[in-house]
Amino acid sequence: MPRDRIAYLPAEDNWWAAGPTGPCGPDTEIFYWVGTGEPEGNKGTHPDDWMEIWNNVFMQFNRKETNKTILLDGMYCLFDENFVVNEEVMNAIKVFGKRVIIVTNAPRETLTNIAAETGFEVITYEKNPLKTDPVFFTKLLAEKGITANECVYLDHDNANLESAKQVSIT
Repeated sequence: MPRDRIAYLPAEDNWWAAGPTGPCGPDTEIFYWVGTGEPEGNKGTHPDDWMEIWNNVFMQFNRKETNKTILLDGMYCLFDENFVVNEEVMNAIKVFGKRVIIVTNAPRETLTNIAAETGFEVITYEKNPLKTDPVFFTKLLAEKGITANECVYLDHDNANLESAKQVSIT
């Protein structure tokens, strides 16, 4: 199938759950062209010209009740260097996360795209302070109204993880 015939929709459009807990997993939707003339683009580029006719759900997870907020580094944890979403990480945090906040040093203008693509909250201090400075996490906890024991932090960079540990984030 040509890649331009595949529409990569945001997480909220490609995840099925029985409810807040229980069976859940990624899904894929099959669309039929209802527009005029030859089919163009896909559901993402021509939403009014495509009709969903089938949905395949892959119930490979069982969401458990959790009281932890997941603080997740955006770059190299959730996204690769080309801003392609790591689907394995996305699926795992949907199963375990009560609340997910993407923690990034990205410029503010990129936050809208990240939030739209993932459906998660996004926070940045634009490298002031850096995530290697515990002040970053102290500021984040205060701003988001959570305590260190209410969250876990996932990052690819050990220096950032050590900084989070200094304010008792595991």
